[in-house]
Amino acid sequence: MGRDMVVALGEATATGSVLLAQTSSFVSRSLRRTPNSELSVCEKVQTQWLELFQPRRLIGVVGCQPRGRWGYDVAVNEYGVAACYTLVRHRMAGSFPGLCPTDLVRLATERSESAVKAVDVVTKLIEAHGVYDDGASSGNCALLVADQREAFLIETASRHWAARQIQDLYSSTDTCTIRQDWNRISSGLSTLAIEQGWWPGDGSKLDFAVALGSDLASLPDRASRQVLDQQKGAIDVGFLRQMIARRATESSGVRMPARGAAIIELARSGQLPILHYACSLPSATLYVPVFVAGELPQQYSRLPFNPFAEREKPIVHDRLGQFQDDIDRQTEEFLEEAANAQSTEDAEAVARLATHYMQHCAERTETFWRQMEKLYGVAGSLAPTGN
Repeated sequence: MGRDMVVALGEATATGSVLLAQTSSFVSRSLRRTPNSELSVCEKVQTQWLELFQPRRLIGVVGCQPRGRWGYDVAVNEYGVAACYTLVRHRMAGSFPGLCPTDLVRLATERSESAVKAVDVVTKLIEAHGVYDDGASSGNCALLVADQREAFLIETASRHWAARQIQDLYSSTDTCTIRQDWNRISSGLSTLAIEQGWWPGDGSKLDFAVALGSDLASLPDRASRQVLDQQKGAIDVGFLRQMIARRATESSGVRMPARGAAIIELARSGQLPILHYACSLPSATLYVPVFVAGELPQQYSRLPFNPFAEREKPIVHDRLGQFQDDIDRQTEEFLEEAANAQSTEDAEAVARLATHYMQHCAERTETFWRQMEKLYGVAGSLAPTGN
């Protein structure tokens, strides 16, 4: 399954919320939270390969951090700006040393109050430093950024890029998908493509995927889009969970299997952004709610989450589904309580509530795993299996 991305805007969802989902092929990743902070002038940060100057203010972010990476492969900030990425096959090599795609996800969410701002942040960083990932044949990537109202796709080509606004739904795997429908493109890219013989110099608008992308068709992506289109207007978190579970059991000789998943829920009503984090894949899994507003429980920060040892027992799926429904119901109750605290502009109260609720979920989940192991011989917990 590799790394898939999906975004559904409010017009396509059941509740009007924006939903962004990503699966990851990283075997080990953990949840990390970086609080908002004020920085000194000329303060620097070491990313995966490059040292960058920091802005004076960083926005609070929670995200999934792969082992050995500085950045995140999926993240959301306190303003409800979310980002994720997938690697793409490309004829143009990445720029080393450049910014890793995980760097871009973290930098975009730490520096942006809106999806539009995230596009500006990411594209300026790409032009200044280039993109490179040592896990991709070309070193390039596609990023999704979204907030409560809109979403954008950015596809990279070393120090070049193309971006387009998403209309209602989007899904992608590991191929370039921006054609002549881009809204913005880096300066000089069209000229470069013509000079290299990748695009005719006849004045026609550059087709980014044809000129720069791989010619390998992404059949799983087309299948996903068909499923999403059929559900348009009724897409919710539960549907995306089912879709991820089905895709996680698919096999392909050219793609890495999915090892983790996350779904970010961005509500227009001012509700706290939620990162629904999958504890295990592929088929039997549990999603725990994560909020940037509170401190992460110690259990959430451990690496990695353990998968079920046995996934095919029907009773395991039934009990897991019942427990997930209970967690979801309690999360709705928590969100109502948090909304009351938000209405009084009591940020400290919201933070206390979020911290307490995530700790409650972590403790309940550990208890559930122990019960499952005792009753059915199924191992699983939030405790680490080793580094």
